[in-house]
Amino acid sequence: MQTLSKEPESPSMTHEEEEEILHDISKLQEQVQQMSCSQKLTAAKINGMECKIKGMEAKMEDSKIDLKRHGRFEDRFEDRHGRIEDKYE
Repeated sequence: MQTLSKEPESPSMTHEEEEEILHDISKLQEQVQQMSCSQKLTAAKINGMECKIKGMEAKMEDSKIDLKRHGRFEDRFEDRHGRIEDKYE
């Protein structure tokens, strides 16, 4: 960022005007910093959500493999002892 001169830009600028401008610049710098922090936080949240989505996709793939290995889910169930049986036996 550029460093501002503390001398008035024009001879007609009063000390109060200069102070007001410096104050406004300081406020704008704070806003830019807040926006930057907000963007970083948003990016971190997005990254976290992407990781969760990838985890869910992996679980879904595992479930598909399990369903293929054990047959159709609708036609099979676990009995109270954890054994998988056909509904229609």
